[in-house]
Amino acid sequence: MTSENTGEQKDVSSAELTANYRCAFPELSGDTLSLLLSSNSGRVLAETFISKYNYPLAKRKISVCAGYFLQETTRLIQTGLYDSVISFASGFSLLTYLIADKNPQFSGLFFDTDLPYMVKQRNERIAAIADKHTTPKILRKLHSMDFDIEQAYREKCTLEKIFPNCKRPIFILEGVSYFLSPGCVDWLLKQMSSYDCSAVTLYYWPENMLERSALFARVFKDLNKGMIKEELKSFWNASTLANFRKYFPIVSDCALETVEAKMVNDVSECQLVDPNTFFPVRLVTGERELKRK
Repeated sequence: MTSENTGEQKDVSSAELTANYRCAFPELSGDTLSLLLSSNSGRVLAETFISKYNYPLAKRKISVCAGYFLQETTRLIQTGLYDSVISFASGFSLLTYLIADKNPQFSGLFFDTDLPYMVKQRNERIAAIADKHTTPKILRKLHSMDFDIEQAYREKCTLEKIFPNCKRPIFILEGVSYFLSPGCVDWLLKQMSSYDCSAVTLYYWPENMLERSALFARVFKDLNKGMIKEELKSFWNASTLANFRKYFPIVSDCALETVEAKMVNDVSECQLVDPNTFFPVRLVTGERELKRK
């Protein structure tokens, strides 16, 4: 990782950035904890990213997305239909902890998954803050698991075999969808919808983002040149969205701006107004009705 003294950036993990940004507006995200999982270098890198690209609204964007996932997963849990929550590419997010804390009545399983080196770092960082900042009873509900989505796709695995005790899962993809190859995205959507009852909440990059946002077009040129570790691979087009609606018939698909407007007390508080000043992602939740047998 780059030295925090130089202010330079190299191989930035997106997990370091989002751990910082999601806590910038806790009134929107409901999160004051994930920041604690960031390294000191990560905090410097998060600010460096903002100054390099003149993108102060990165914090607002991630905070709104984080709040959306917390709200939507809580809503789904409270339907009583689901028995588990599976988060893909959890990074340094404590979202599942916050969900478990907000829903003490939920006795289902929680899984945080990521690549092995990320899971190792995540567990070490949680252990370092556990005594002062978390509740052991809640932490014991969370299970960390090595899981490479692309490898599972190549090996034609099934999620039902990987998570055998999850029969009616809620899936969370906080930001991983654009790091997956198009074929893997389709495989994952099929797998998540293979259950009699399942739901997924995620955000994606629509294919018109380059046209909608001058900021995104400018930053995008640099992102796959070593600014962040992860390789950007896919946008969602009309075909992807059609497949999503086929797999998950009950769909809510909202612009980031719309989600922020619902979170604030007054629309005058909205900051995500001009898409030329932020990444105009879309947030989506899909649900499958419980099949009658």
